[in-house]
Amino acid sequence: MNSRKDDFIMLPKVGFVFKELMTNEKISHGFLSAMLDIDVNDIKKTIVKNTDSIGQKGIVDVHIDNGNMSFNIELELDEKCTDIRKYVSIQIVYFNYHKQLDRYHTVYYFMSDNEPRIILSEKMEWHMIELPKLPPTHDGTSVYDWAKFFTAERREDFETLAEKNEYLQEAYEQLDRMSQDEQKRMEYHSYMKMKDEGRQETLETVIGNMSKHEMTAEQIAEYTGISLPEVQHIIAYIANQ
Repeated sequence: MNSRKDDFIMLPKVGFVFKELMTNEKISHGFLSAMLDIDVNDIKKTIVKNTDSIGQKGIVDVHIDNGNMSFNIELELDEKCTDIRKYVSIQIVYFNYHKQLDRYHTVYYFMSDNEPRIILSEKMEWHMIELPKLPPTHDGTSVYDWAKFFTAERREDFETLAEKNEYLQEAYEQLDRMSQDEQKRMEYHSYMKMKDEGRQETLETVIGNMSKHEMTAEQIAEYTGISLPEVQHIIAYIANQ
C-alpha cells in the first residue's frame, strides 16, 4: 500500500464513496458473491452503469449487468423493475425498516396475498440489509463482513476486516487510495457538508411544523427518535428567527 499523508479515512457508507468502490470490478464481484452466496468465479465480467448521478438525497444507484442477470445495488432507495431477465435488487439502509423483524438481512420475492402463498417468480428478488440490526457477534456469513465494512469508521476496523478475504482487502486499499487523493478528498468533504446542511434544514422544517401543532419537545423527540437536547436546541433556534 502507498505511503499515506495522514491517517484520514473516508467512510464507505457515504454514497459518493460507495459508488467509487462498486466501480472496482474485484470489489463488486466479492460483494455480490457474498450477497448471493455464489462462487465469485461464476460472476462474469460486469459492466457498471449509471454511476455518475447521485440523487438529491445523496442516494447512489449502481446498476451492474452480468450476462443473463442484472443487479441493482442501492443505498436507501426502493427500486422498481421491468426487466424480464433475472433481476436482483440490493438495498442497504442505515435505519430500521421493518420494526417486526430482528434479522439484518432479508430476501423478498413477489408472492400471492392469500393462501396458499405462492411465489410469483424467482426471476426477481430483493435483498435488504438493515445495518442498525447488525448483531455484535459474527453469524458466520460473508454478508456480515461486508455489513461491518459499510458501518466501520476507524482505520483499525477496516484493517481487521481486510484480513478476511482478498475482496475486502481490495475494498480497503481502494478506500485508502481515495482518502489520500486530494481531489477525491475535496469531493468527499463537499458532499458531507451538503448532506449535513440538507439534514439540518429538513429537521428544522419537520420540528417546526410539529411544534406549530402544539407537540411538546418530549413528544417530538419520542416520535422522531431525535435526542431531546437536539429538539430543544432546534425549537429555540426557530423561535429566535
